[in-house]
Amino acid sequence: MRRALFLLPFGILLFILPFPGTVALRLVCLAAAFLLVLWSWRRLAPPPLPSRAALLAWVTVALASLATAVDTAYSAGEIKNEVGYTMMAFLAFFAATPERRDLQRWGVIVVASAVTISVWASLAFLKAGHWDDRGTYGGVGTYASLAVVAVPMLLVCWSRASARGRAVAALALAA
Repeated sequence: MRRALFLLPFGILLFILPFPGTVALRLVCLAAAFLLVLWSWRRLAPPPLPSRAALLAWVTVALASLATAVDTAYSAGEIKNEVGYTMMAFLAFFAATPERRDLQRWGVIVVASAVTISVWASLAFLKAGHWDDRGTYGGVGTYASLAVVAVPMLLVCWSRASARGRAVAALALAA
């Protein structure tokens, strides 16, 4: 039960990522997950961070780009969003995912989110008779981006799953 509560903000974050209008909840979940990991770092005892040099180079180049930015405030905001929040999520999930079972749990949540968006988009298509560019499910672009990310994950899950898992992955792919 305690582990489930610890992982709750991670699961909520993964599920709501593709949904429009959830930025505030995403940031709350990300902050909660990150703070929980910081608070539990020694107990979690994650392995050494892989690719530290590449990650440091990425952050350094992004910060150095501020020296030549036309709009420094805007660029700093983009760096905060694209580098800061991304690194928070990476570190939090890296530390909170010590076992394959944890990774599989995240995969199930991503698949559930993808299926939910797929059903929502399909119902909107059936109702309107066309793909809405700015649909309540995020629109065509959001749906296409989600499919590009989710389909490879579903194929990997399908290829490594039990018979029951393959059936679930096949249904998710069909959605």
